Amino acid sequence: MSIFTLIFGEIYLGLAGGAVLDIETLLKLFAVIVLSAFASSAIASFMISFLKTNSSYSAASTIVGTLIGFLVGAYIPIGSLPDNVQWLVKYFPCAHSTVLYRQLLMKPAIKANFANQPASVLKEIKEMFGIVFVYDGHTAPAWVSVAVLLVTGAIFYLLAVLVMTRKQNEI
Repeated sequence: MSIFTLIFGEIYLGLAGGAVLDIETLLKLFAVIVLSAFASSAIASFMISFLKTNSSYSAASTIVGTLIGFLVGAYIPIGSLPDNVQWLVKYFPCAHSTVLYRQLLMKPAIKANFANQPASVLKEIKEMFGIVFVYDGHTAPAWVSVAVLLVTGAIFYLLAVLVMTRKQNEI
């Protein structure tokens, strides 16, 4: 769905005369989509492995979906959250997908709109809107987010398989 949305959005923007992404950015976005789907589906698989009924799945989906929206900074800019909540967001694996998307999609706009601004202003904007994560004064490079997503996906798929195998053996 994400790849379809990206392609449809690019076609629409191109036909409407808007800015379209270059091929390098599109390829990077495809990679982030696959990586994000891998980590997110691993987490979902693990959570689902504990649910027994459709109603419990429905309730969990509603609660988790809303919570994830806050934890990735979709509803409120990360920089406007209290420090302890920002800490939680920065350590939430799905937020690393969001950081990668923002870095790729906002790069042209940031370059165009902040070219004449001091570096400190740009740094503050990137932190405020969750374009980068800063840990103890150090800005995390993109590979950190990629690593977090890869490790998260691997761990949660392994855990889901273990839980489902144990359930299967109990039957």
